[in-house]
Formats: sequence, C-alpha cells, structure tokens
Amino acid sequence: MPCIGVMLAFEPQTNVLTAFEPCIYRLGCMNDFVVPRPATYIESTSNGAIGVPGLTKPLRIMVVDDNVDSADLLGMFLRSEGHETHVEYGAIAALEIIGDYLPHIVIIDIAMPRVSGCDMVRQARTIPALQSTYFVALSGYSQPDIQFEALAAGFHRYVVKPCCVSILNDVIRKYQLI
Repeated sequence: MPCIGVMLAFEPQTNVLTAFEPCIYRLGCMNDFVVPRPATYIESTSNGAIGVPGLTKPLRIMVVDDNVDSADLLGMFLRSEGHETHVEYGAIAALEIIGDYLPHIVIIDIAMPRVSGCDMVRQARTIPALQSTYFVALSGYSQPDIQFEALAAGFHRYVVKPCCVSILNDVIRKYQLI
C-alpha cells in the first residue's frame, strides 16, 4: 500500500508519481506508484446527496505543513479522493485564511518554524466558526509525550507519518460519522 512520502516528479500523461521514500540502509531508493485519478461523484436517488462508496459528500480539507513536497503530495492525494483541498506551507499563512475557508478537516504538521502546529490549533480553536472543524496532527514524532501534548493543545487525532492512505481515509470517514 503506498504511503505519503516526498514527491519528486508527477507525470500527468501516465498518472505515475516518482518519489523517494526514506530507507534505513539505502538512502534515496526510487519507487514508482500510481496515483488514483479524481473520484467521480454521482447523484444519489434516495436523498439527492452526492457521493461515492464510504463518503457522504466531498469535504473541504486544509493541509498545513512547512515541507512543501509533503504538503503538495497530501493535497494531491486528497483532491484525487474528490475533496476540495487548500494547502498552506506555514501556520501563520493558514491562520490568516482559515476563518474564510472554513474547512471541515485541518491536517497540521506539528514541527513548523515560527508557529508550531500545537500553537496553530490553539489559536484556530478560538475562532467561533471553526467549532465543528476536525483537527488532525500529522507528525513524524511518535513519542507518547508529544502525542499527549498535541491532543491537549486541541487536536482530535494524532497520526504518525509516513502515513498510509488507509489511515487518512479512516480519519475522513470518522469525521463524517460525527
């Protein structure tokens, strides 16, 4: 199963993404995997809602990560799943527009310069229009004390990266059940 990694090149004609994945013994091993094309949404005859199996509707999802390649790759994946996605490369820029964008879900890297992901979520949760927004920490740190700090700061979920596609889809489905 492909995991979110660092994008190097995307070939739209063949729909192939060439990426480096971290290797313990061999740095920079090359891997190719296929990125799914955007999901096609169809009208539901029962209630008029649009959707695909497992989804009730496309969501507005904001990705905030100072690693441009990781943020862009995650945004591209979420768009391929049919979601409206906005990517920001820092907490300050994200906080400037989050109140207007009104995302359903915000996926935030913890370790960012200037304003950390924890500080960002604390500030974002004070915005009344974001009270129903679901905040997800996405971090390379797996230590329990850092996870506890993030959840205490106001995140609803903590996900360690690299993160498999199935985990991200699970996060999105769980949000839709709230």
